[in-house]
Amino acid sequence: MGGGRKMIVAGGGTGGHLFPGIAIAEEFLGRDPANRVLFVGTERGLEKRVLSQMGYTLETLDVEGVKGRGLAQKFGALAKIPRSLAQSRRILRQFGPDVVVGVGGYASGPAVLMAHWMGLPTAIAEQNAIPGATNRILARFADRIFLAFADERGEFPPAKIRVTGNPVRAAFAAAGEAVRETGGAAAESRHDEGAEDTAPVRPFTLLIFGGSQGAHAINRTVMEAVSAWRDLADLNIIHQTGPADLEAVRQAYRDAG
Repeated sequence: MGGGRKMIVAGGGTGGHLFPGIAIAEEFLGRDPANRVLFVGTERGLEKRVLSQMGYTLETLDVEGVKGRGLAQKFGALAKIPRSLAQSRRILRQFGPDVVVGVGGYASGPAVLMAHWMGLPTAIAEQNAIPGATNRILARFADRIFLAFADERGEFPPAKIRVTGNPVRAAFAAAGEAVRETGGAAAESRHDEGAEDTAPVRPFTLLIFGGSQGAHAINRTVMEAVSAWRDLADLNIIHQTGPADLEAVRQAYRDAG
């Protein structure tokens, strides 16, 4: 019997990067209790707050994004790249992974690059139809590229691509299965009792979702429109605002009654 395999999941920053990485880690650990996972991210990312609560270990890199920043900030971010590569090398040598998977975000860049230069198997996971800048760069170096959507734009080398869909955490998969089973059992019960097959009256639910950090443009549009929804009957709104606009959006709903 071996001692299991070891995997590094590198990246994060937002839920769109982090939670697919957690789903990958769950599946990897579920296949062999001896397997081990280490996450590599940043101090500022969502991973810093989430992973310890879920029982995962996180190592952090001192790395920042370059795109969309001022000139001085770009130079500052570029100056951190050598340090983040050295930090990645130290983490890789200490943990000794069998594979390194980048899930997008700043930390995936130096970790996957250094793994490639050290001769380790590497992969990247792209959750979006239009890939981010980090994954477009890493595509040249990664051994395998896992996509949620077909590469219609030709962004990646075709021989490396596997279209797998977006990884889903076990808790969500189990919840979906429970809903399907409950719904089927309820329908069967109504049929057995000869009851009329009509759905119970329930409010129309609108989910407004701008990702784990929210989306200011969506929040602003909703705040402008919410007063027009006041007279709609049986409307239930679930709004994921993100932290920045939370109080302003709450006030808009209060003002609309």
